[in-house]
Amino acid sequence: MPVRFPLLLIKKRGKRSTVSRLGARLGEVFYNLVIIAAGAVGGWWVVTDALLPDLRLYRDVGRFVETTGRVIDARVITRPGLAEQEYSPELLVVFHTPAGERHTTWTRHGVGRDAPSELDAQRALKAFPIGTELPCWHDPADHDRVLLSPSRPWQPWLQLLIPLSLILVGVVGVVRALLKTRVSPEMRSAMRRRGVDVELLETGSPRPTLAAALPPVATASDSPGVRLAHRLPIDGERGWRLVGMAIICLLWNGLALLFIFQLAADFFSGERPVMVSLIVAPLAITGGWLAYSLLCDAWSPGAGGLTQIEVSRWPLRSGETCEALLIQKGQTRVRELTVALVCEEVATYHQGTDSRTATEEVYRKKLVAEGRFDVENEAGYERPFSFTPPADGPASFVSPHNEVRWLLEARVASRRWPEFKRRFELCVYPASWPVGAAEAQTNDALALTTQQETLV
Repeated sequence: MPVRFPLLLIKKRGKRSTVSRLGARLGEVFYNLVIIAAGAVGGWWVVTDALLPDLRLYRDVGRFVETTGRVIDARVITRPGLAEQEYSPELLVVFHTPAGERHTTWTRHGVGRDAPSELDAQRALKAFPIGTELPCWHDPADHDRVLLSPSRPWQPWLQLLIPLSLILVGVVGVVRALLKTRVSPEMRSAMRRRGVDVELLETGSPRPTLAAALPPVATASDSPGVRLAHRLPIDGERGWRLVGMAIICLLWNGLALLFIFQLAADFFSGERPVMVSLIVAPLAITGGWLAYSLLCDAWSPGAGGLTQIEVSRWPLRSGETCEALLIQKGQTRVRELTVALVCEEVATYHQGTDSRTATEEVYRKKLVAEGRFDVENEAGYERPFSFTPPADGPASFVSPHNEVRWLLEARVASRRWPEFKRRFELCVYPASWPVGAAEAQTNDALALTTQQETLV
């Protein structure tokens, strides 16, 4: 019979762990405490090695005496760093005090920052050739304390960003793990009986799981229209996609600009880093393409004007006709405008520890198709139409891992800008379901979820 040794690391299957809930919470707390400890060690080293010596030195800069010094030698010394040794450029400066005394001392304050590469430290010394005369400030009580610039450098403070970020992430993780343990088994059982998924408190999902699996109806009921009863809200998925693209574009182009700035400094100093230039060129080209794509994606809908859709009733029922009004505002020249009724099925599943989302379109019917026209006045272009969700089609459905979406999709193709689309989500109830009862049940479940989140 084979001998099985105890596992040091517990296997995780999707959201389920083979260890107890208390063991999982203790593991999360320990993991985040390690992150806090790493941030604390890094912060302690930055404060004691870089910040405190500079603070003590520049605190007394008011009593320093200005004089003129001359560089007679230069060197690069090694200093211990947090992960590896660092290289610090230093200058040997000779100066005379107001009393006529001659002093010679090594200084690194104002020469350049400590660098992980000796080549970078040597490059900082090229700005101070031997024999150069330059102003310097010295301490009358200790002539070994010499500054080449009386202004306090701000770069060392940037070193605190990484350890402070680690401490912040660790503290948030510990607090989140401790908050999860406050939901008792009795509370979980009561919440499940009333139709609320307790796992939402752990995953942070904004959608509660209702017993009837119907989405809330308060989305458009609180937004009255101008011509009809309700105005449909625009789906915010595209906005989040633009935010993600903007973050990626900023990070990518920031890194590319950093490399380009370093290459420009090397070029003007007389060096020709050909290989580095060949590596940076694709980064710069890709960054330009990302910026252009983001600009087109963000500018086209704004240049195409505002698109709104109003409906006569909310929520809708399968098989019942609903009157609607399409409003297109903004001075633009439209090449084509279409509106379609679309139904999508969304499934979220786990493969090991990876979470994947699949979206499949199961129904599409074109409702409006307009050709070329111009929108010139402030009132905009209005196009009334009607639509009927199929009686044999699925109703709107929301659960933690599955969803059925009904929406109106408006596609606008301008003569000057690329085509873009705007999506307006609908709430379709079954034909036999009492809308008033469903609305009351939805509001009760939302109130229960809000109450439980307040307790947690």
